[in-house]
Amino acid sequence: MKKIKNLLVIQARMGSERLPGKVLLKLGKISILEWVIRASKKIRDIDDIIVATTSLKEDKLIEKLCSDKGISLFKGENTDVLSRIYEAVKKKNPKNVIRITGDCPFLDPEICNQVLFLHDNTKADYTSNTIPITWPDGLDCEVMKFSALKKAKYNAKLPSDREHVTKWIKNNQNIFNIQSLICPFKDFYKFRLTIDFESDYKLMKEIVKKFSDHQPIPYLSIIDYLKKNPKVLKINKKIKRDVIQIKNVNKDIKSSAFIKKKFFNSTKLFNETKKIISLGSQTFSKSYINWPKGNSPLFLTHGQGGKVWDVDGNEYVDLVCGLLPVILGYCDEDIDYAIREQLNRGISFSLATSLEKKLALKLKQHIPSAEQVRFSKNGSDVTTAAIRLARFLTKRERIVVCGYHGWHDWFISSTSMNRGIPNQVQRLTHTIKYNSTKDLEKIFSRYPEQVAAVIMEPANYEKPKESYLNEVKKIIKKNKAILIFDEMCTGFRFSLGGAQSFFNVTPDLSCFGKSMGNGMPIAALVGKKKYMQHIDKIFFSGTFGGESLSLIAALAVIEKMEKEFVVDYLWKFGRNLKVKVNQLINKYKLNKFIKLKGYDPWILLNFLDYKNYTKFQLMTLFKSLMIKNGVLISNSHNICFAHNKANLETILNAYEMSFSKISEILRKGNLIKNLRNSRIITPVIQVREQLQKE
Repeated sequence: MKKIKNLLVIQARMGSERLPGKVLLKLGKISILEWVIRASKKIRDIDDIIVATTSLKEDKLIEKLCSDKGISLFKGENTDVLSRIYEAVKKKNPKNVIRITGDCPFLDPEICNQVLFLHDNTKADYTSNTIPITWPDGLDCEVMKFSALKKAKYNAKLPSDREHVTKWIKNNQNIFNIQSLICPFKDFYKFRLTIDFESDYKLMKEIVKKFSDHQPIPYLSIIDYLKKNPKVLKINKKIKRDVIQIKNVNKDIKSSAFIKKKFFNSTKLFNETKKIISLGSQTFSKSYINWPKGNSPLFLTHGQGGKVWDVDGNEYVDLVCGLLPVILGYCDEDIDYAIREQLNRGISFSLATSLEKKLALKLKQHIPSAEQVRFSKNGSDVTTAAIRLARFLTKRERIVVCGYHGWHDWFISSTSMNRGIPNQVQRLTHTIKYNSTKDLEKIFSRYPEQVAAVIMEPANYEKPKESYLNEVKKIIKKNKAILIFDEMCTGFRFSLGGAQSFFNVTPDLSCFGKSMGNGMPIAALVGKKKYMQHIDKIFFSGTFGGESLSLIAALAVIEKMEKEFVVDYLWKFGRNLKVKVNQLINKYKLNKFIKLKGYDPWILLNFLDYKNYTKFQLMTLFKSLMIKNGVLISNSHNICFAHNKANLETILNAYEMSFSKISEILRKGNLIKNLRNSRIITPVIQVREQLQKE
């Protein structure tokens, strides 16, 4: 018997909840399933085709169609689709399995040819055109090694893993070579060519009416037609790709497998990494000291939307979002497209590019203080540049700080992590409590005409008292110092113009970054022209300040935020989450040591010592329980635009389960016992917590 290399399996059944019998609905003179079979036959190098359906009575119609058309049929599990697909192909023992779904009549054989070629050429375990999402919905094609499918069959435990066949493979990018065919065209991911609802069927009939049912229709012809006929395009425009996510979440969280997370690969990789990178990470907040090692992932492989996956294949809704840079979501289609397009032109150049001017003008449009702009790569760069400029302009040396401002000597010397910094530097930095104008006035009184600048986060744990920021501004102006807002966390989150726009208080200089690039490394020092025009007189220069991928990403981020009202969404989602979490805190009577503080787009969790337990023990327990229930969270709600209703369901379930368990453990008095397998988290510094006014 000839060895089968490529076996194509079409997944089809009659029992759709939203549109029963959809695969046998007529498009022209033939059924949707026949469209799929015909397109599948035109894919090159396919050795055999099987339709995999169920043993249910209603699917006998599919059996009859396959018999009439001479197509092999397999009948198997209804809900365990992974087992059905595996059993359908097992006897033929192919090298590769090509999986197609029976609800995609406009499947384009040429796209499938490219996916298959990419799979073979890269020796991949799994290849598709679905991760990340760049193609129209309905042109999906997946190729996987039979060995990968077999591993999934015997290792996938969650209901959603069994229902969606390849989900477990895609989750485990640490053990599989996964490749993606990216669509070269902008915004094609917005088109919907699959069938789940009556409106989908209506659109499909319009397309077939325009063309014919005699042969597969090239996808470019369909897209061109839809672009030229907006009335037809609108027919199914309101349907979102994530319509079934909440159903999947509800099934998964009820499964006993959902909370059985293992961290074997994380632990192994940590032990190997620590031999060459002492912290095991490049960032304290992303390292093992900030997580309950033993009951926590320490390494991630990939992210998509509002979720991330670790090296053990565990999936989480991410409420860290890279420490706030990921404001739109991982692999945002529009930002990634802009980056790929610029990548074709180059990354870092020998002279400046026009992108620097374009982004500077965009910042000036939104940020009240941004009369002039300079770029760099991270927050510490630009806060340090702001301090150096302030010292030059005022001919003074002392600095007042209020918040977290980066790792450079002038700031970090004011914290407990001041080793390696000369005493002379430490003596020049003074810390004030937030919301205390008295603290500020005392420093100006003690050091008259010596303070160059006051740098502060305009908001964090505490909300500013009425007129506080304006009073601060007046005191600083009176003493002829410079006011600097550090808007790394508030910028593009409170409003497009940052907290200064939200509070209507314009500083002299401002520092932005994080969310501005949706994960790309970029920061900006902006300010009034009277100050910024002197920036060239100090040395603030770096090779990568004008790196083009980050500049184009920032432009794309701001343009998307303008068009899609992202900030409004962050406020709405954050408010909804805050209200419901507060209800749970009160329900389980944890309000004596867990407080939600700050503003809705960036709520911070404040833990306090309670009874005989330290706040770090309580935080360790909290984080480990949230992780167990599918949420990666540090000490704040770092929400992003991609967080959706399904993510919210997961978050609220995690809070419910975690708070319930914490309440039970405290009642029994066995917290220490429950922490025996976890390392107690030990944050390096707690600047924001310490700056709360007592």
